[in-house]
Amino acid sequence: MVKNLTRRSFLRAGVAGLDAAALTKSAAAENEFSSAGRPNILYVFADQWQGQALGCAGDPNIQTPHLDHLATEGIRFTQCCSNTPLCSPYRAMLMSGRYPTRTGVYGNNILLPPDEYCIAEHFADAGYAKGYVVKWHLDGDASPGNVRYRQGWQYWAGFNRGHRYFDDV
Repeated sequence: MVKNLTRRSFLRAGVAGLDAAALTKSAAAENEFSSAGRPNILYVFADQWQGQALGCAGDPNIQTPHLDHLATEGIRFTQCCSNTPLCSPYRAMLMSGRYPTRTGVYGNNILLPPDEYCIAEHFADAGYAKGYVVKWHLDGDASPGNVRYRQGWQYWAGFNRGHRYFDDV
């Protein structure tokens, strides 16, 4: 498995994989294809978490055995940085693949437009079931827990904004 990918090579590989999965889905309707051969994808990202603060990144002060195990079976992005230090624009960028100036989410508490085609919708096109857990922070000024737009996520256990993690799930 390749451990050090550039952002561009990952995006190229991801798009090619989604295209292949979509073709496989088309063939599945005709051939009763089983999805057992398709990989599961777990996309983990967090606010304010330094990349080196993991055992697998060599930090001797941190014990992260479960994340270290995930890292051995997955891909770690070691040459990346965020193009924005704010939560909502960063999340909108990760969901849509577009810069904050393109989505209009250039600050916190700004609605990610409902017509933005997001990663969950790409995975739906490829036949995946999708779930989103925890902080959303892309629903504009809606009150916490009043999520209006889910951008294609089927399973939902999220909250809109703020830092009351146990009150709004």
